[in-house]
Amino acid sequence: MPLRSLTWRITVGGTLFLLVAVPIALAGVLPLPSPTETDLASRLLPPFSPGHLLGTDQLGRDLLSRLIWGGRISLIIGMLAMLVAGLVGTTLGALAGYYRGWVDAVVSRAIEAQLSLPLLMLLLLMIAIFGSSIPIIILVLAIAQWPESARISRSLTLVETEKLYVTAARTTGTSSLRIFVMHILPNIISR
Repeated sequence: MPLRSLTWRITVGGTLFLLVAVPIALAGVLPLPSPTETDLASRLLPPFSPGHLLGTDQLGRDLLSRLIWGGRISLIIGMLAMLVAGLVGTTLGALAGYYRGWVDAVVSRAIEAQLSLPLLMLLLLMIAIFGSSIPIIILVLAIAQWPESARISRSLTLVETEKLYVTAARTTGTSSLRIFVMHILPNIISR
């Protein structure tokens, strides 16, 4: 993929993300009506009505306000799930790629087992067992997404362990844990 195309895609994606994230982040500051305030006299107003850019629902609540305030929860869930999945996946994948052997076998089987479960079934099972809550949804999404980062970090770690600086560190008597933490992890995270 040419660099010009990649730069264009990053610019467009970043701009669209900011168009969504900035109003959500500033929801408490923006001059919007309360998302829970009902006004039965203003029920089911169409979009572009005076004072209601997206209209109102059957209870007269402003749809734009509800959309922005609801987006806060969605954004928090998505970002926390991505963070947890990235941390768990990167760590497990890097450990599997560095230590290989039984560690690699266990992590690889866990990845395969998780990828064989449909997300909807996993979500329904977790909600049936633990109930419906934001932490459970974050956990389910993180469980569903960690294999991707684990597979990438495992392959990057396999490449890094074959490089000369790792061989030099082993030759000088540096411990495996120190090589992993001080050399391998920073190099795979920077990619």
